[in-house]
Amino acid sequence: MQLVKPAPFKEALQKLGQRTPIAADLSSYEWSQVPVALRERAMFSAHVESLKFLQRTRDTIGDFLGATREQLTTPDGEITDALKMGSRAQFVDRMRELAISEGMGPLEPEDAGTVRDITSEQRLGLIFDIQTQAATRYGNWKQGMDPDVLDEFPAQRFIREVGVEKPRRIHDENEGEVRLKSDLAFWLAMNDPAIGGFGVPYGPWGFNSGMGVEDVDRAEAESLGLLTPGEKVEPVEQEFNDHLKASVSGLDPDLQEVLKSRFGDQIKIEDGAAWWKGDRAGKRQAGVAPATRQKAPEPPAEPPQPPEPAGPPPFPSDLSRLEVMRRLGGSTGAELVRDPATGGIFVRKSGNSAAHLREEGTANDLYRAMGVPVPEGRIYEGPGGPVQLTRYQEGKSLGDYLKTASPAEQAAVKARIAEHFAADALLGNWDVAGMGMDNILVGPDGTPLRIDNGGSLRFRAQGAAKTAEEWDGHAMELWTLRDPKANAQTAQIFGTLDAFQIARQIQRIDGQALLAAAPEELRPVLSARLENLRAIAAKSLEFEATNFVAKHADEVGRHMMGMRKADTFARLAPELKQGKPGDVVLHDKDGFAFDHLRTVGAKTASAPSKDEAYYDAVLKAVKTVNAHHAKGDTQYNQATLDAAAKLVPELEKLAAAPGPFQGMAKGYLQTLAHVEKAKGDVSKSVPKFEKITVKGAGGTGTEATKSVTQTLADYINSNGGSWDIIAEWAAAQGGSSASESSNAASAFFLERLQGISKSEIWASGGSGAAVRKLWGEKFERTWEMFHAGVQEILARTEFNGNDADARMIRILRTEQSKGTVPFGKGQKGRYARRVNASGSVFAPVFSGTTTVTAVPHTRITGTYFLERIPGARSDFFYGDHENEFTYIGPGLEAYNVGWHVKPDLNPGTDSTKWIP
Repeated sequence: MQLVKPAPFKEALQKLGQRTPIAADLSSYEWSQVPVALRERAMFSAHVESLKFLQRTRDTIGDFLGATREQLTTPDGEITDALKMGSRAQFVDRMRELAISEGMGPLEPEDAGTVRDITSEQRLGLIFDIQTQAATRYGNWKQGMDPDVLDEFPAQRFIREVGVEKPRRIHDENEGEVRLKSDLAFWLAMNDPAIGGFGVPYGPWGFNSGMGVEDVDRAEAESLGLLTPGEKVEPVEQEFNDHLKASVSGLDPDLQEVLKSRFGDQIKIEDGAAWWKGDRAGKRQAGVAPATRQKAPEPPAEPPQPPEPAGPPPFPSDLSRLEVMRRLGGSTGAELVRDPATGGIFVRKSGNSAAHLREEGTANDLYRAMGVPVPEGRIYEGPGGPVQLTRYQEGKSLGDYLKTASPAEQAAVKARIAEHFAADALLGNWDVAGMGMDNILVGPDGTPLRIDNGGSLRFRAQGAAKTAEEWDGHAMELWTLRDPKANAQTAQIFGTLDAFQIARQIQRIDGQALLAAAPEELRPVLSARLENLRAIAAKSLEFEATNFVAKHADEVGRHMMGMRKADTFARLAPELKQGKPGDVVLHDKDGFAFDHLRTVGAKTASAPSKDEAYYDAVLKAVKTVNAHHAKGDTQYNQATLDAAAKLVPELEKLAAAPGPFQGMAKGYLQTLAHVEKAKGDVSKSVPKFEKITVKGAGGTGTEATKSVTQTLADYINSNGGSWDIIAEWAAAQGGSSASESSNAASAFFLERLQGISKSEIWASGGSGAAVRKLWGEKFERTWEMFHAGVQEILARTEFNGNDADARMIRILRTEQSKGTVPFGKGQKGRYARRVNASGSVFAPVFSGTTTVTAVPHTRITGTYFLERIPGARSDFFYGDHENEFTYIGPGLEAYNVGWHVKPDLNPGTDSTKWIP
């Protein structure tokens, strides 16, 4: 017969209309203890005692399910026909108004807006979802019990409709199970109250179960051996009703008293049976006829247990008996085969090489160890080499699925695939999607399976070996698989993932299980990849915790991994020590100042370039004048002023002659003229001074003798950035944190921050827009890489004031104006600071109010340990004596040491002791 879908939810409406509103201050757990037959006939909600609210809930949902229409008058005075209750949102709005008017609300103030608040969207939406699902699922079940429907569709498959955080184990074990609709014991077991179910043979299958069913036709049911050809399936409605009667018939006297105490006169108990007053259908269900009372039958000794679900056919022991059903194509000779002994269907392939096939089998094992869905498989070793057999799975290739799926379905399946992105990156699965999106199979229930993982680990998809650089301890796939330029197919799936989501995926990987499943020869590289991924994940989450946006964490993490791969910091000493507390020149174990961060012996072997010498001399002259005028005196460093004055004749010659130094010379002469004008008058100061770069300056050195600064500069220059941006900024920052280069850096970091109050940001000067415009995209790329380099230095080097475990740096800052710090000596608080301010790490430089701040590594943006001109051993900022670090202070708590009070110069490396 041809089946036609019945009228809109007639049975669902009937079911909803039979529910009796029951007002009671019971929790969800207490309601779960009420006999199933009573719960099934009740319209209730936990802790709701308003009968009016429950009655309106039932009627309003009935209007929705029945598509009830009403006549309305428009603002223009016209009469129109419209749905009385058209949507979930409308239900929530209407019921919220009623709840508020009834004086209903959260039980506790902290419950406001949560599922425990009857006026919240979360709670009202849940009521709507559960009640509509309960009614419609019953309606579908009721229709399914029609003899004609049963004859055509005698069975149903138990499926997962949506993924949930904590699936019930029995649901996982029986997902995909096909049973006759008449198998009441099985369906009741899937909805057992003992696992949070509702005690009925239809959905919902418990709160947040995510489970559902789909019809299975007679042909498939017969092929599965559930019934024989022509066998009739009988409806089980009466059997289920008998089951419900048993739950409220012959009640124990103690239970009767409990029910009476809870529900009072809302319930009727006679002859050991219970039902809601006024519920005639429920009265019959309880075993008491409306006109004639009869004693209810004795309940069975114990409820029937569902039979053990049958497992899939076993893998064959003899491959020679397999029958080829069809060729599947592809480069690895895959074919669909059948085991005639069990009927089991499998995919068989021999691969392009024995090593490649075995590696694919290993990749599948590793995916399983990480909880990633892949088909069950086996590798068989034979005289002709290995053969892989995987259990055949129904479904569509991802490419075919996406062609017909709705936008919502496309988004859902991509999200489920992306849940295991970190595993793909860890295993280096370049071909996880396939050229035609055919390496992922979407099952009937929407579950995506990675079915062809030959592009993982040490091999490419078609069997060629990856190079030692392509397969090593640095999983750059964390970025290449999301980059459409590097991998267009995978980028369509993973491109929207951000660094914070990926970090949490990495954290969930069970490294012990992964390495236990890996062959011995793969463990060193896998272990290194996992360790590096975990380091990047930890850093990403540090960025999240310190107010950075995901984009910044992502790019810094990418370059941290890139620098590790390039061995940028291979020559970095693990520890730098002071001679005594307060020293600003640190030495490694061999006595070299700043170890290899700066070029060893470069001051004698290679002097700074001429433009650097001019700049340093002029800058020192500016600083001595401005610093003493800020104190209100004229006690300048005369030697510094004399050194600058001696340069004037040389600068005048350069200014008069055309050439690359002309512009620099003119600018420096102008600044020295301002110095002369300001001398002796404490009310004056020299205008802000910035370095004028002469292109072509730089250091020398072979790979073996290069400083760490040089290798960092090389990395930046070869990856789309320019070290000149950092050199110019360092010089300008040393002169003034309000310089244009400094403002440009501050603006960059401000864009990369979120959740910081504007009141905590002290801003002065320009935006640095001209500097950023000059460099274009190189500016952002350079700062991302430099910030990554700073993070690596801080993580790899121990020194006083660096808590490597907590990833904190102690920063001292002296405010020369008393009003800057709004809290007193010995107090803690927040105060406005620049986005990219300067501070000292070992000893204060100026006098005034000194504050101490424990600054997260992620908020440190620069360190004086480096050399501004790679190879020249030049100071990075303005002299080592300022022991300057740059940091992002807004939003961080500081401690006021006091006015003209020296802080502890030996803080140690435990950040919990830095601030009292």
